Amino acid sequence: MSPEERNTVTALACSVLVIGYGALQLQALHSGGHFAGPDAVLVWARQVLWLIGLGIGFTIAATILVAIVRAILFGQDEPADLVDERDRMIRGWGLRVTLVVTSAGFLAALAVLALGWPVLGGLNLMLGAFVIGAFLGDLAKFALYRRGG
Repeated sequence: MSPEERNTVTALACSVLVIGYGALQLQALHSGGHFAGPDAVLVWARQVLWLIGLGIGFTIAATILVAIVRAILFGQDEPADLVDERDRMIRGWGLRVTLVVTSAGFLAALAVLALGWPVLGGLNLMLGAFVIGAFLGDLAKFALYRRGG
């Protein structure tokens, strides 16, 4: 497994964990009535910003930890900066998938807000599109690596 492929698998695993944790946190806030008051958008925004930071930090830490464990177990040193044209192409396809899904979600959120949906409904739709877009982009990269480019 190449370093890029291993990083993609690590990012996918981290995404699943952070998305699950974030969904539980948002559901708990919703159940607690935190989204019913005048500060609902403020509470939502703070929670989402915190989850974004958690996701980034967790993914970085997990990627480093996986590299360290791999080096300890297999004792081989890999050049971390070795990226070939296939890696660039796969990254590009993953980015395209992410951008298409997130753009469609953003436009859908704008449309439902224009149709009178509550602000939190539109924000949650947008957040869901960003989460799904990032996940599907990483999944597309993984599938392309498994296919051989």
